[in-house]
Amino acid sequence: MIQLLYFASFRETLGLDQEKMDFEADQTIADLIEVLKSRGETWQAIFNTNIPVLCARNQDMVDFNETIQDGDEIAFFPPVTGG
Repeated sequence: MIQLLYFASFRETLGLDQEKMDFEADQTIADLIEVLKSRGETWQAIFNTNIPVLCARNQDMVDFNETIQDGDEIAFFPPVTGG
């Protein structure tokens, strides 16, 4: 079981800030994203490759090739811009 967290515009678009999910260990975050995209158009829009997505595994920034283990916390969020 993994914990998924969604922040900022992702949370607003999905209407969801977190969820628990069964996910096979030793798969990558890219694999997880494909599963999430299979949920429908809203999910596909969030994880569209043209839209920047940042990811943290257990509060450490990682790329999508990072392997997931049981009990991990995976957070998704858009890049922060300032001004």
